[in-house]
Amino acid sequence: MSDTTNGERGSWGGVNAAWLAANPYPTTYMSIGSAIYRSGAPYLYDPDAARLRDPNVWTTLMRDDAVRPAWEQRLAKVVRKTWRIDPANGSPEAAMKSKIIESMLRGVDTLDDGRAHLAHADMWGYSPVWIEGRREWSAHAGRIAEFWTPTALRPLDIKQVVLKAEVLPRLGAANPEIVVRPYLATLATGRHLPIIHPECLILLVVGEDTIDRKGYGRGLDEPLYDQVWRKGVINRIGLMGFEKWSQGITDIGVSHEGTGTPTQTNEDIAAEHYAAAARMRDNGLYVHDKRDEVKILQPGSAGQDAYGARLAEINANITRLILGSVLPTGHAEDVGSAARAGEEGETTDDLLDRSRMRLDNVLTRRLVRMIDAQNEPAWAALGLLGVPPGTFSSTADENEDPEKFGRVVESAQKAGLEIAEEEAYRRFGLRKPADNEAKIKAPAPTISGFGGGFGGDMFGDAPPKPGTQDGAPRDTPKDSTPPTPPAPAREAA
Repeated sequence: MSDTTNGERGSWGGVNAAWLAANPYPTTYMSIGSAIYRSGAPYLYDPDAARLRDPNVWTTLMRDDAVRPAWEQRLAKVVRKTWRIDPANGSPEAAMKSKIIESMLRGVDTLDDGRAHLAHADMWGYSPVWIEGRREWSAHAGRIAEFWTPTALRPLDIKQVVLKAEVLPRLGAANPEIVVRPYLATLATGRHLPIIHPECLILLVVGEDTIDRKGYGRGLDEPLYDQVWRKGVINRIGLMGFEKWSQGITDIGVSHEGTGTPTQTNEDIAAEHYAAAARMRDNGLYVHDKRDEVKILQPGSAGQDAYGARLAEINANITRLILGSVLPTGHAEDVGSAARAGEEGETTDDLLDRSRMRLDNVLTRRLVRMIDAQNEPAWAALGLLGVPPGTFSSTADENEDPEKFGRVVESAQKAGLEIAEEEAYRRFGLRKPADNEAKIKAPAPTISGFGGGFGGDMFGDAPPKPGTQDGAPRDTPKDSTPPTPPAPAREAA
């Protein structure tokens, strides 16, 4: 496979690119559905209840004022800006191969977009991305060879991918083997077809991948859609009552003395007064007979309180579903203590770290290993054939809490671990100064209590203060002088 952008090879280019360019959302959904039914193939249909009720469920969710900020915050924590390829072991060959692969991935402009699209599997249950690449002579990490290099990660609409169960007979076995494979829909045929290069497809499946999910995973869109639907119902009812809460209820007592005609009934008179009062209420002005009694009744706050409380509860449920907690997001600043907020923050970090690790693992299995497999001739020429390719690892974002990292450094020092200088500068949010730059001298190096700086040996032990060796006291008054030893006594004559 030399070029995955070639449409004739059945990969992303050509018809698949045209599919993504067109992609009218509802029309696409209907055309794919009808094509599946016409084919008669044993496709495994996506059982997601939210997408069955609303094909545009993603647009519906992203329009909600609670879903969108919480989801953006989740993506920022899962799709870290900083990443690297960790060597598989400590050998120089493993370090060189991981450095070359990292250099290739640094040149992929759409890498972060592809990672973000894969992270949407937490919402949809599964998410597909297509790997584009080409083979050419290029230089990576100082090594020149004919490399196969990835050029793009193209997001695919989840409707383009459908799973199909294939029955494969096994020689000498009574029961056949059932294999579930993804099929890709193309605009040229309107049908899902087998993928000629399945190694180019990254399909991240998350959630409870039980048998009832048919291999599509279980995302957050189902419970979120229920919450947003309930929120819509409550908003409609609340807006209907908003006029009564703000303007009150008008009570008009009508006097029928001397009014009406022989053909009018009391109901007719009341209807006329109602129409006149409705017109006058729009201007905030009432003109009536002095014998009529007009009262503006302000309803109690029970309805308003119930509306507001239920709406806040649903917003909290939405935030908790996406982030695992509520307090760290700022939605409930007046609830609970700082300790509780910190505890829920740890819960959020644990939940999102799990999603981040799952994203890193699928990129290692599908993207990093594909690069390794496609470049076997280049590895052989460089003496790196058979060396494990390493792992994709997203790291903490820059400028994180330096005090927290200082405690990590202190614990690492006590354990006798070495710390890379470049890593320390990055995690503290500092730039390593050049040799010819003026530098601010740091005090004696110490990490204890995170009160000192880094001078001399960056993470070495602090030198003792003058006069403190051999158990001497550490602090001596500035104005005191050592006592003069007594003169030796003279011998008696």
